[in-house]
Amino acid sequence: MRLVSLFDQFVALDGERFPFERGEHVVTEYSHKFTDEGFLGMASRAGFRARKHWIDRRRRFSVHYLTRSDAEAPVAAP
Repeated sequence: MRLVSLFDQFVALDGERFPFERGEHVVTEYSHKFTDEGFLGMASRAGFRARKHWIDRRRRFSVHYLTRSDAEAPVAAP
């Protein structure tokens, strides 16, 4: 999924400004099909640590909160 800027603009985020030209896009999501175990194994090999995950009731999708393996972060509340 991506968002496309309809006009030249600046977007402010966390005290920083990011320029976008008309027609420029930013990727906001990648959707891939993995098992939870397969995804977490791949994330671990890439240097990430699982902090929290959410799974829908039908177990059809999940969202994972990852941090770098060398970074300490508080665990997100459900």
